[in-house]
This record gives sequence, C-alpha cells and structure tokens, in this order.
Amino acid sequence: MVGGPTTPAAAARAGAAGVRSWYQTTAGIVGIGVVVIAAVTVTLILTLGGGDDEPGTAGPSPTGLTTPTTQDTAPSTTEETAPATTAATTTVPAARTVTVEADGSGDYPDPAAAAADLPAGSTIVLGAGVHTIGIPISPTGDLTITGAGRDETTVTAEGPVLTHSGAALTISGVTFERTGSEPGTVASITDATIDLSDLAFRGGVGDGVEGSPVGSGLLLDGFTTGMIRSVTATANVFGIAVYGSSDLGIFDATATLNTDSGVIVDGTSSVSLVDGSIAGNTISGVLARGFSNVSLSGTGSIENGEFGVEARDSSVVGVDGGTLAANELSGLAVNEEARVTVSGTASNDNLQSGYVAFGNSSLSISGASAMGNGLHGFSAQDAASIEITDSAAEANSQSGYVLFDQSIRTVTNCSATANGLHGLGANGSSDVRVEGFSALDNSEVGIRFTDAATAVVEESSALRNGLSGVSVSDTARVAVRGGLYSENGGSGISYRDQAGGRIIDASSSLNGAHGIITTGESTPLIRGNVVHGHPDDAGIAVLTTGAAEVRGNEAYENNWGIAVAERAIAAIIGTNDLHDNDTDFAEGLGVSSEE
Repeated sequence: MVGGPTTPAAAARAGAAGVRSWYQTTAGIVGIGVVVIAAVTVTLILTLGGGDDEPGTAGPSPTGLTTPTTQDTAPSTTEETAPATTAATTTVPAARTVTVEADGSGDYPDPAAAAADLPAGSTIVLGAGVHTIGIPISPTGDLTITGAGRDETTVTAEGPVLTHSGAALTISGVTFERTGSEPGTVASITDATIDLSDLAFRGGVGDGVEGSPVGSGLLLDGFTTGMIRSVTATANVFGIAVYGSSDLGIFDATATLNTDSGVIVDGTSSVSLVDGSIAGNTISGVLARGFSNVSLSGTGSIENGEFGVEARDSSVVGVDGGTLAANELSGLAVNEEARVTVSGTASNDNLQSGYVAFGNSSLSISGASAMGNGLHGFSAQDAASIEITDSAAEANSQSGYVLFDQSIRTVTNCSATANGLHGLGANGSSDVRVEGFSALDNSEVGIRFTDAATAVVEESSALRNGLSGVSVSDTARVAVRGGLYSENGGSGISYRDQAGGRIIDASSSLNGAHGIITTGESTPLIRGNVVHGHPDDAGIAVLTTGAAEVRGNEAYENNWGIAVAERAIAAIIGTNDLHDNDTDFAEGLGVSSEE
C-alpha cells in the first residue's frame, strides 16, 4: 500500500490485518505471543505517534506504521519549537509618469484610461491637441495632470470631463470642455487638496433648479482646500462654484458669460478671490450665500446682468480695491443678514446704484467711490445698517447717498458732488448721523431729510447746490450743528411742514434766498448761527405758525436781519445781534419762501 492511513483509526485497522495473515501460516504458542506483542506495539504507536487531528505531533509514516525509537518511549527534555510563520507583505505600486497624446499614442489611449489605472502619486503628461474621452477622468489616488497649456491642450467629453474625490490633485495647462446638451458639470472635485493653474472650464449645462450647482464649470465641494491660479470659466451656469466647507485661494481667475453667476460661494466655505476679472454673467459677477466667507482683493466685476458683487443670507464679504462697473442693477448689493466691508473700491456707471444694502444687512464702506450710476451712489433700504467714511459720490443720476425705510447710516468725511438730485437724502423713518460731509454742486438739495427721518448733521458743508443747502420737511427731526451752507440757489438751511430739530452754530451766507428759513408748522430752535450776504432776502426768515425759537444769532449784510411773518404768532424771538442789514428786524411782513 502506498501512503499509509491518515487517521489513528485507519492505522489500527491496517495493523490488525497484517497480524491475521501471519497467524494463519504459523501455529502454537509463539504465534499467540507474537499477536500479543503486535497488539502492544500498535497501542504504543497510537499513543506515541499520534494522528493528523492531534496538533503538535507527527503523523503516520508512509507505510502506515511508526517505528518506535528510544526518544518515543521517554519524555523529551527539550521544548518543542513552534512552526515558523511568514508575515504577509503588500507591494505598493510605484508612481509613474506617463504620456498621452491626442491621437491615442503614448502610454495610454486617453487620459481617462490613464487616470483609472495609474497608482497614487503618478503624473499624466498630455500632449497638445484635443483629447476626446467617453468617461470622465476619475483618479484613484493622488494625481498630477500636466498639459501643454490651456490654449494648446483640450480634453472634451459629452458628459462630465473630470470627477475627483478624496485625494490630492494637481492640474495645469489644460482646457476641460463639456460638449453634451444634457444637464451636467464640467469638472467636480470633492474633499480634496488641489493645486490648479492655467486651466479653462466651459460647457456646463444646468438642470433648471434654482441655486443648483449642476452646470458649473468648476465645482468644488465638501472640504476642498488649496490654490487655484490663472483659470477661466466661460459659458457655464456658474463659472466657479464653491460649496460645502471648502477653504480656497483663487488668484487671477476669469469668469465670463456664464448664465448665472461668475463665481458662487455657498455653505460655510471660505474663499479669497484675488485679482479676478468677472464680466458679462447673466446674474451676478460674484455671489456669496449661506454662511460663507468671501474676500475680494483687486477683483473687477463689470457688465453683469444684475450685480457686480452680491451677498445674501448670513455671508460675510470683504471687498478691497477693484472696480464694479456697468452692471445692469448695482455694483454691490447686500441683502438679508449678510455683512460686507468695502475698502478702496470704485463702483461706477451701474444702471441703478453703486452700493446698496437691503433687509437687515450691514455694509461698512471706507475710501470708496460711486460715480455715474443710474440711481444713487450709496443706498440703504429696509432695516439695513450702512457706515460710510472717506468716500465720494459724484455725478449719479439721483442722489449721492440715500436712505429709505428704517435704515441706519453713519456718513463721515464724505463728499457728494454734481449729483442729479441731492447730495444726501434720508427718507422714511431712517436714522442718520452726518459728520464732515461736503455737498457740492448737486442739482437740487445738498442734504435733504423727509418723512419721519431723524438725523444729526455735524460740521458739514453744502455749497452751490441748486436749491437749499439743507432741507428738512414733513415730520423729520434734524439737528444741524456747525458747518458752512453757502452759495446755494435757494436758502442755506430750510425747515418746512411739521419738521423740528435745531440749528446751532452754523454759518449760512450768500445764498439765492434766505440764510435760514422756517415755514409751515415747523418748530426748530435757531441759536448761535451767523448769517450774512443775502441782499434781497432775510438772514433768518420766520414764516412758520409753529413755536420756532430764534435767539443768540448774528445777522448782517442782509435785506432783513430777521424777518417775521404776520402768521408767525407762536414764534419766540429772543435777543440776536443784528447789524449792517438794510432792515435789522422786520415784523408782520409778507415774506415769501423760494421752496
């Protein structure tokens, strides 16, 4: 028998068969004794030899029986050595650098095939020309793709051209173009670390869902971080869309002719957009939504269908430098709970306003300019809060600065020149503080308050405006403290209707009508002012039926120093310094108002 039994039971059966064969040819006591010996031998074999299902012992010999040795009958004094084991090893494929040519030659027929096959850390070098792929480029790990330049190397597909997630990705010198008509994004990257440069993205098609990122040229989602330099995104829905909680620096980007916005930032993402050029998009140039944080530095946004820059929801936006111009609505719009800071930016020639704040938003502006806009230079509506310092509004079709509704504004060291209506206007129940303001050569009023507005105007000036320097009407309450109001076409300072407040320590001179006038039922306190140079009218004209109070003023070189109309029976005229007027004090005259 070749190869003996493999179990203890089989070994016992084989030994018994051999004994019976021998016993049949041999008689007598000797045979019986041999049987006994054989039985003992088998027992020892089974006890000492073991079997296959007894771990740590040797199995049967090839003949089925184990020949006993001296060591088999005595305990070993040497410990057994456990069988040696070999640890499993995994070989990591080495990163490779491969070439892919547009005609299908090279190491792979196309870049999608290369990306799917190459190990992490590899590099694909794309030759010049148009590379057409049937499936998107989808790297399996870290990958670098290098083209001959975005004007030289193009990768096209009917569907998505690039999809990537979870690993590092470096791409330069390539245009990605989607040629199909079905909804889809050109390139999408999620949860990756990126370094993208000298790239172009075009051909994204939207799905018709408002706010959907489908159709973006470049979509960055999840927690994507890194740098984007010198890229263009043209003829998509969104040019560059940043969602999730990404953190990116985008330098020298161009986003043009997209059917929604050039750049959108949403979620909790943070984006720094430096030296960008955003133009000709159907909605906004740059749109910030959600809780995003966006910083624009030296970025221009022009000729967009609505706004140059728009901030919504609870986004936080900083705009430093750059030009927002020729947009169909406003250069900059802030809405809802968004907060925006602007510094050193020009917003010119927009069809509506240069800068506008809506809702409960907050807008802080410093060192900015607004020129040639179709409505206003700076505007706040609803309950928005706007703070403007060291800025200029010039040649806007309506007002340089205007507030509506319940908005709040602080205007410090600003100027308004040659605007079509007013230099500054406040309406509704708005509340404004104006300090160091200059209103020059505006077509109507330099500084105007109507409705139930409240204001303080401190150490400001209104010169050469078409009507009054300062006009307060309806039930507005305004305090004018100090400042110069001169050479205006109407009166220097005018209070009308049921307006109230005070005029203290101001100077009003050389105006076309009166220095200071109060009409209607207005009730201002007029005290400590200097009025002069009104040869045909009064320094101070009191025409109101309200309880206006006039005391402690100086009036000279006027037709009348103080003129009080017959109906002004409730007016309180105190002691004033009246000299060198044609008539220092005239009472009961039919003094008229230019208003």
